[in-house]
Amino acid sequence: MGFSTFLVVLDPELPVYVPGQAVSGYLKVSCYEEVSCRNITVTIKGQSKVHWSEKSGKSRRHYRAEELYFKHPVLVWSGEASGNSMSPGSFKFPFSFILPRDIPSSFMSHFGKVVYQVKAEADLPWNFDKSHKLFFSVNFMYDLNTDPLATIPMVIQKEDTVCCCCCAQGPIEMNMRAQRSGYVPGENIVVNGDVVNNSNSTVEYTEIKLIQVITYITKSKQKQTERTVQRVYHPLLGAGRRDEWASVPLPIPAVPASHLKHCNIITIDYIFVLLAKFGTCRTMKAKVPVILGSLPLQNTYSSFLIQPSAAEFGGTTMTVPTNHSPRHSPVVPPHSHLPSAPSPTAPYSGDPPPYTESFLPEEFRDVPPPSYASCVFGTANGGRLEDDAEDSDTGEFAPRYLTYRTQT
Repeated sequence: MGFSTFLVVLDPELPVYVPGQAVSGYLKVSCYEEVSCRNITVTIKGQSKVHWSEKSGKSRRHYRAEELYFKHPVLVWSGEASGNSMSPGSFKFPFSFILPRDIPSSFMSHFGKVVYQVKAEADLPWNFDKSHKLFFSVNFMYDLNTDPLATIPMVIQKEDTVCCCCCAQGPIEMNMRAQRSGYVPGENIVVNGDVVNNSNSTVEYTEIKLIQVITYITKSKQKQTERTVQRVYHPLLGAGRRDEWASVPLPIPAVPASHLKHCNIITIDYIFVLLAKFGTCRTMKAKVPVILGSLPLQNTYSSFLIQPSAAEFGGTTMTVPTNHSPRHSPVVPPHSHLPSAPSPTAPYSGDPPPYTESFLPEEFRDVPPPSYASCVFGTANGGRLEDDAEDSDTGEFAPRYLTYRTQT
């Protein structure tokens, strides 16, 4: 009949684990009758993978890379003394493992991933082996206080002449500023500035957005993709008019910290983009780098709520622009012209219950207590790359990241 229960349980189950922290739990096993079994092992593993393919003539060329951060198997039960048989009953086999300190954050996308799992396997003679695996989230604690670029003001100043239908349309002026370049999920990038339309054409919309830039690295080639994390736009800017952005917030949802430190085959960067869209004719764009961390700048601690709460989810926000003539009422530009952004979705249903106090190790006791949220991009294709084995499928698991909540 086999095992009636074969289940990996994390105890305590933390929403997010950090390098150097213990991952503990037990394997719960029960059977109603004697089961033939040689042994049972529990393995904790952390690894990253990259894979994509490109068409080359009539064939396809594949690009792959892998990194193994750790793999620690533990024999929790042996049938050697019992004739390779497990007696009926219910059992708990405990395990505990200290995560290395030099490992990257969990991450998932269509072409690469960093995943951590606990997997239990029972070696059953003359039968299919029994197994169960459980994925968990790791956040490398990227401290903004160690990055000198985080405190530098974010500034955009650009002027350009728009050429539409082979005709020069006059200069467009872009000015945008934020107090700093470093943030953590849950914060807002608060911007001030304007876009001045000195052309004789109507700007369909102006927009600010946060872009995640992912670089996948193999020995023979690199690939770069972008994902829109969050965006805010102003519709319609008439000829000769000024679009003011006065203390407009751009919310930062749950995403991994910049760089994906300690991963050598995937890097992550973020850029802030300001653009003006002239229909199908032309888009004027300016961009500056943004640093996202796991630990906020110390001089911002007072702006966070003590009671943790999940951050806002990504998506699209429309704000009402100022200094527009009444005849230019805000309207949403045609959907086909809008860049994509993740849809606001509920957190992954497998999240642990909310925490009312910090779940971080004691070394982070001075940090404002964070909460957590599932990645704004969700499961990213179920965590399976193009040629992954079924065993690599992460199912509905979505990585979770630390988030903070500000008082404003």
